[in-house]
Amino acid sequence: MLIPLSDTEKAISCADLDFLEEVLGGRLPPEFRRLYLSSNGGYIDDAQGGNDLLLTGFVPIKYGRIPMDIAYRELVEDFPQMKGRVPFAFDEGGNYFLLTLSGEEQGEVGLWIGGLSD
Repeated sequence: MLIPLSDTEKAISCADLDFLEEVLGGRLPPEFRRLYLSSNGGYIDDAQGGNDLLLTGFVPIKYGRIPMDIAYRELVEDFPQMKGRVPFAFDEGGNYFLLTLSGEEQGEVGLWIGGLSD
């Protein structure tokens, strides 16, 4: 079941995801691709009884204020050790949830808290 999101950006295509994979240098998991083809970023809709998740919303692949490729580039410019870890979601404090695209940790999700990684 997909999470209902509000304030999503314009829909994207498989070609947009393929281009992002080229830019990031890794493969996005099939579930991740399905999520973004159904909703390009957006905020978790807590109108249905509250948001019990830690995250607030998802970074859009394309369009919007800070698309995923820009968020990734800015993260890696400031913290080169984060190369290969893509910010895809965020919490109310501005911390990022990161998806690892390569290596032994490929497919794992971590939390980036203001300069600290978990």
